[in-house]
Amino acid sequence: TLRQLLYPLVQVCLGTARLLPNIRFAPLRFQCVRTLTQLSSELGIFVPVAPLVTEVFHFAQLSKTPGKGKDRPYDWSVMIKVAKADTEKRQYQEGMMAQAIFLLAEHLHSTAYSPSFPEIVIPTITALRKVSKKTKISSLQSRIRKLCQEIEKQSQWVQKRRDAADFSPKDHDKIANFLRDEREQRVAPFSQWFAKELKAFEASEAHWRKQAEGKGIRVDRDDDDDDDDDDDEAAAMREAGLGDELSEKKQKRAASKSASMKDSDDESDDDDDDDDDAQAAKKKKAEARMTAPSVELSADVVRSWEILKKQEHLPTLKKVITAFRCAVHYGDEDAGEEAATGYSFPSAHVFNLLMQFCFAHLDEILRRHCAGGKAALAKAAKTKSGFEKPDVWPHWKRHQGVVKSYLTQLVHFVGKLSEPAMLLVVLQQLHRMLPFFVVLPKMCPKLLRALLSVWSSEHGQEACLLSYASIRQLASEMPSPYIEHALKGLYLTYARTCRSTNRTTLQRVVLMSSCVVDVCGMDMQIAYQHGFVYIRQLAIHLRNALQKSSEEAYRQVYNWQFINCIRLWAQVLCAYGKDPKSTLRQLLYPLVQVCLGTARLLPNIRFAPLRFQCVRTLTQLSSELGIFVPVAPLVTEVFHFAQLSKTPGKGKDRPYDWSVMIKVAKADTEKRQYQEGMMAQAIFLLAEHLHSTAYSPSFPEIVIPTITALRKVSKKTKISSLQSRIRKLCQEIEKQSQWVQKRRDAADFSPKDHDKIANFLRDEREQRVAPFSQWFAKELKAFEASEAHWRKQAEGKGIRVDRDDDDDDDDDDDD
Repeated sequence: TLRQLLYPLVQVCLGTARLLPNIRFAPLRFQCVRTLTQLSSELGIFVPVAPLVTEVFHFAQLSKTPGKGKDRPYDWSVMIKVAKADTEKRQYQEGMMAQAIFLLAEHLHSTAYSPSFPEIVIPTITALRKVSKKTKISSLQSRIRKLCQEIEKQSQWVQKRRDAADFSPKDHDKIANFLRDEREQRVAPFSQWFAKELKAFEASEAHWRKQAEGKGIRVDRDDDDDDDDDDDEAAAMREAGLGDELSEKKQKRAASKSASMKDSDDESDDDDDDDDDAQAAKKKKAEARMTAPSVELSADVVRSWEILKKQEHLPTLKKVITAFRCAVHYGDEDAGEEAATGYSFPSAHVFNLLMQFCFAHLDEILRRHCAGGKAALAKAAKTKSGFEKPDVWPHWKRHQGVVKSYLTQLVHFVGKLSEPAMLLVVLQQLHRMLPFFVVLPKMCPKLLRALLSVWSSEHGQEACLLSYASIRQLASEMPSPYIEHALKGLYLTYARTCRSTNRTTLQRVVLMSSCVVDVCGMDMQIAYQHGFVYIRQLAIHLRNALQKSSEEAYRQVYNWQFINCIRLWAQVLCAYGKDPKSTLRQLLYPLVQVCLGTARLLPNIRFAPLRFQCVRTLTQLSSELGIFVPVAPLVTEVFHFAQLSKTPGKGKDRPYDWSVMIKVAKADTEKRQYQEGMMAQAIFLLAEHLHSTAYSPSFPEIVIPTITALRKVSKKTKISSLQSRIRKLCQEIEKQSQWVQKRRDAADFSPKDHDKIANFLRDEREQRVAPFSQWFAKELKAFEASEAHWRKQAEGKGIRVDRDDDDDDDDDDDD
């Protein structure tokens, strides 16, 4: 339970360290760094501590010559700030840099035995080298060089043992035990070097303790009596964005920027003649290429190229690639230029013949050419997972240009296609050519964009799955940073696509969310980092809506995109956060808080469908992860909406598909069919939530507030159908309470026996034999029948029931 406090504590610590980025408060930043390093080391999590330390080297005072004055000793363990005059002294600056180097080494040592250490330290080494080049302090340069050397030694040491390991990123137990014995014995190169640094630090600490015991010395004097310090603090606050003069600085900066842009415009006028000459030369070159003769491709020529299926011949292969390039650009703006430098197509038959030959055989032909023949291809090098490695094949360098040209045209062709059948053929060819993309990493960003475009398009389920399979294969075979690009691309594409959700698009949205959930399982640490960022983004939108209370702020939250993103991260947690030790489980608390806040943002009958979407998500988290979330109050509050106390208005009713609704028009809220459907949904969702806790030993106590609230509603309401539903639900809850109470009284364990509590009624839960389960099974069957009815209508008529009612002027007033 205490681990749920970790996320807010780390955020407070990071925020405190960066609140005043001033050299006076460097000691306070170091105190925060020590705390974060302790959390990272003891709890086995990754906290971005390194940037906090490297930022210290960029303080403005370090670029100036140290001032004159009497130096004094500094005890960094018991300091949080110094006087302004001290910041300009050499002894303070050198001591600060030495502390920064030691704390950075301490932080890196806490992750030195992680299999991801070589990747973690890349940004740190880059930042340190920039500081080393920029600084003029020789002692700092030597310290940084030494630290970088030790980091690189450790990276190579870890990389060597990681390459020899026999596990993949999904083998969490093996990853947790990676270098376990070496970690305990501290045999790594970095540990041996850090032991010396630690010994020196402990000697310094012992010296200060001895002085304090002998003289009662205190070196972190408070300097509030220095008038200059107050001015310095005010300046630091303005730098941090807490003062009123920040806007003036921005205005001055903008004025200087506009002035510089004006100067650059004057300079660009002088270059206009040069640009015109370059454009004229380019146009002349293009006209020369257009006048060059092109070859008219015939069916006999294409058939003659089929000799490549039996033997290797590079000149013929180059002709095929050139013809394919002309075919791919057929119909483009530059199609004439492509044809002028290659081939033209007299008929559709020739075009189709070439395409069929390329997509059926060209991948195999390219493999044989690069490997040096069919026999050599059978013995060609592959990875442990069976993935080919063309860059080590004998003839790879000779054919690399041809392969690259073909891959470029394939990626371009994918973006042009709209016919599903043809698109599937090209995607299959792309998937077979993935080993070549892996050894040509500069082409992968373009490929990823093309695959994401197909993945999010309406070309059918097969195209979506095939494009995702290619993305996933690349993510598993490419070096570490690529999986981050893939996950980020998939999530952002999903967020753009799910803005509109109805029965027609629901299946595609569900399929895309399943793909994102799957790729999150490839690397839990990366999934946690992205989940942290994007759930925080959702929380910021919610906070803005709560603080500003404007229509625009509400629209940022009350939309399908926001709801579907919450759903997605709930699915990720349900899939990979069941283990209490899982890194992703740390995201559970903020996600639940965002969901609860979203449900209660606008307590209005118009937005009851959106509240029900949040209730479903919270019930899923509660059921899958075995936690208790207070969902019942969200549902019972629905029965107290003001419109339910009035007589329903007259008007033509329409059917409501509650699974794909987040709001309705104001006029609909007064209709009987909407109100009765809302109450039926509330009863079902409340029953679903209670069923998730029906086998808990605490069920009789959990349901007491819910039964009390339901009985109050039953007495107050005048709707007979609601009264009968509530009475029935209360009866079933009481039956289940008595059933659980009876078995709990016969149990032989106490509240401290956690294992026995976890296994309480385990067999009964699996068999669903409780009275509440039998009643809920009937309710669930009716709900599934309703869902099937709406799916059938959507497939038959393309019906859309979640119409947007922004054209209703009254709705905006109601918001």
